[in-house]
Amino acid sequence: MTSLSCEYQTNLFNDVTIKIDGVSPVITSHNLPIVNSAPDTFHINLRFSEGLNPDSVNTDSVVVKNNSGNKITNISISYDSNYNAININGVTDSNYLIRGSNYTVTLTQDITDIAGNNLEDEFTGTISIAASPQIPGNGSISTSNYNNGYFVEPGDSIYITFNENIATGLSSAAILSKTTFTPSPSFSGITVSISGNQLIYTIGDVGTNADTYCTINLSAGDFYSAVDGTACQVQNITFSTILKAVKP
Repeated sequence: MTSLSCEYQTNLFNDVTIKIDGVSPVITSHNLPIVNSAPDTFHINLRFSEGLNPDSVNTDSVVVKNNSGNKITNISISYDSNYNAININGVTDSNYLIRGSNYTVTLTQDITDIAGNNLEDEFTGTISIAASPQIPGNGSISTSNYNNGYFVEPGDSIYITFNENIATGLSSAAILSKTTFTPSPSFSGITVSISGNQLIYTIGDVGTNADTYCTINLSAGDFYSAVDGTACQVQNITFSTILKAVKP
């Protein structure tokens, strides 16, 4: 049984009247399109102007189709009443989406609010799956000392974030051999590690302050997907960073 959404009002004579909700829900924000997504860990979020009837959020009203127009089911669809949000997530088992493919996400007008009003307009968005792991760009670079932009002080880390979880057979020394700082500061120690989808450089002591450019040149196959073993293609990225010898 569907509950009605009502507003109670009073007139000048204090008579109580009931106003039935007749306003259709609308999408107020979303994160589509998603480009070069991981095949398994993508997250689509759509927020609405009001609470939805959870029973109306299902695989008939939230539809994802592949390039051939076939409906796919290897996704997770849920509704979060705290945020009036529909979430569509990738599966983390071997039944993930196909690399190099595009998918269409459709929300039909069968979605309703608590009062039974249908979604105002049908919505369509897209998601593309990356052919291989990649560094999306300089926006994927951050430091642990985020309050100071790209300042890196002793003990800080530089994070290079890929679009999906990665792995490598390279040693730390081999990765460092593909990383250059220009001009080169005097490090007494720098370590490399991988955590999830991040390549992390942790800086030890820095001998002198340096306003420098960091360049990372990765060859095809240096890294690969931790999900399905797909090799990363050539990745070249350069960014500026300010290395500080002593914390202020």
